[in-house]
Amino acid sequence: MTFLNFFASVVLGSLCITLARLWQSDRDGLQGVFLQPIARLLVRKATQQTARVRLTTDRRELCRGSLGVLSVFGASLFSALLTTNPALAQQRYSASADGQEITDNKTSLVWQRCAEGMSWKVRTCAGQAVYLNQTDAVAQAKAEAAADGKPWRLPTLKELSSIVAVREAEEGKAAIDAIAFPATPVARFWTSSSVGPGYFMFVGFSEGSAGEGARNSPGAIRLVRDGK
Repeated sequence: MTFLNFFASVVLGSLCITLARLWQSDRDGLQGVFLQPIARLLVRKATQQTARVRLTTDRRELCRGSLGVLSVFGASLFSALLTTNPALAQQRYSASADGQEITDNKTSLVWQRCAEGMSWKVRTCAGQAVYLNQTDAVAQAKAEAAADGKPWRLPTLKELSSIVAVREAEEGKAAIDAIAFPATPVARFWTSSSVGPGYFMFVGFSEGSAGEGARNSPGAIRLVRDGK
C-alpha cells in the first residue's frame, strides 16, 4: 500500500467513524435525516466506487461498503470499532398484544404498525397502502379515530422523523426499522406540519429525508397517537 493510499484509508475511516458516531448519538432524529445523503456522497467520492454507509442492527454493523483503499487490517479494525448494540426493535419498540400497534419507548408515542390501506397479518403488514392528498389524509385520520375510539392523528414532522432509521435505507427498502414497521412502502408520508398556505411537510422513506409538498399531492399515511 502506498503512503497516499494509506493516508486516504485513514482519512476515510475517520470520516466514516465520525458519521457513524453522530448517527449512533441521534440515529432516529433529524440529524440522521440530513446526514444520510451527505454521507453517501462523501464515501462515493472518496473511494471512486460504489459504497454505502449504513447503520444496521441485524448484522451489528454501523458502516460498510466496498472501500477499496482500506487495508485488510484497517478494514477489520474499522468494523470492530463500529460494532453497535443490536437491540433497536426489542428495546426501543413494544408491540401491542394483537400486533397492530407499536409503542416507541423513547418518545411514548403509539403508532399504527401498518400504513393506511394495509393491515396486520400474523407477522407483517399486507395489502396496498393508500395515497391521499393531505386534506384527505387528515380526514382519514379523523375517520379512523372515530371508528377505533382512539385519538389517531397525522404525526408532526418531528414525530415522523423520530422513527426514521437511515441505517436501513437501501434500494427498495424503506428507511425505517423493518421489525417494528414491516413492509413499509418506500414512499413519502404526510405530516400535519404546515410550511405555508397549501403546503405541508412530508418524510420520504426512500432515504428518510424531509421535504414539502402541495396539499393536493398524494402521500402515504401512518397514524400516531399520544401514549400514556
